[in-house]
Amino acid sequence: MSSNNSNSWTYSWGTNTQGNDWYSRTDTQGNQAYDYENRNGSSYSRDVDGSTHYQAANGYSRSTSADGQISESFPSSKASDGKGK
Repeated sequence: MSSNNSNSWTYSWGTNTQGNDWYSRTDTQGNQAYDYENRNGSSYSRDVDGSTHYQAANGYSRSTSADGQISESFPSSKASDGKGK
């Protein structure tokens, strides 16, 4: 793990035991945001406000806002079959 303190954020990063890269930032009040870049091509992030974003390697994505609103996006090859899955 590495870290760096810049302005009001402390940054940390590394690779977990599954081989996925992660990045973390923490503000002076202890609020943390992080990002994962996974070996399978997907990524996941969480912001300090609680919002999240997941991006799958196949193009699917799902975002949740801080107030709980969910939005999804499906790869065009799947969305065009009328099933939306």
